[in-house]
Amino acid sequence: MAGAYPTDLSRAKGAVHQIAGSGVSGAYPVDLGWDKGAAGNLTARGDTPVVESYAVVEDGSGTTMTITKPTGTAENDLLLGIGGLYIASDPAVVPPSGWSEDIESLYTAYHWGGIWHDIAGGSEGASYSWTWTGSATHSGGIVRISGADTSSPVDDVDVSANGYGETGTCPSITTTVADCLILRVLIIHYLDPDDVTPPDGFTTIFGAGSNAAAPAVIVASNEQQHIGATGTADFTWTGAKVHKCYTIAIAPAGGGGASATVGRLVNGGLVNAGLVNRGLVG
Repeated sequence: MAGAYPTDLSRAKGAVHQIAGSGVSGAYPVDLGWDKGAAGNLTARGDTPVVESYAVVEDGSGTTMTITKPTGTAENDLLLGIGGLYIASDPAVVPPSGWSEDIESLYTAYHWGGIWHDIAGGSEGASYSWTWTGSATHSGGIVRISGADTSSPVDDVDVSANGYGETGTCPSITTTVADCLILRVLIIHYLDPDDVTPPDGFTTIFGAGSNAAAPAVIVASNEQQHIGATGTADFTWTGAKVHKCYTIAIAPAGGGGASATVGRLVNGGLVNAGLVNRGLVG
């Protein structure tokens, strides 16, 4: 679709736009100041994966972390497991049978963490267990997500280096499909999860752990409608702590929304798209 805007338009990030009569709509991926005659891009909304439920374990100790199956788990749900360990040596963590490792953070300063996933089958057990070598205090959780791509659910994932301070910065990753669910994860020692503020625009899913010897695990979520970089995001708290931060993008089933180029509106119509006199409305 190509053309020129008949007037100067300014659209804020997240504002809804629609090509009238076309059934194509979406939200602006960035703050846009469109000048008359400029071109723009539009991504039609798909269905972002949805967090349905979760289960956690807090302040455990030993060589096994067992987490119950989240409530309502059904076939083809994505189960995302997240664990944090405080351990004196690099553990050799073995996930539950059939689970895939997405990222395992490097062991440093007694601080270890990992993320794994599985696609639920028609019959699942009552719980899932991770094992390792050497006793460790630990906390973790499983997030149940519906509407994820069952063949390649993790679009991208990354972890920051060990940090120390009052801010944990989750790294930027790059999505390759629209309508991803973005999760930011903080694993931190000696802090109650209730004392942690999630990144701006993100909603906390769960906080597991306490200010005891075991690490705390905090997970927060948001949606990203456009394809591209997520940018960084900060968890904050009071009092310097050792921590790790992760960002993970969950791809939607069906590959996300469709993308199209929008521009050159002539007499309210998208001439080159065959949508004359249908116009662009906000």
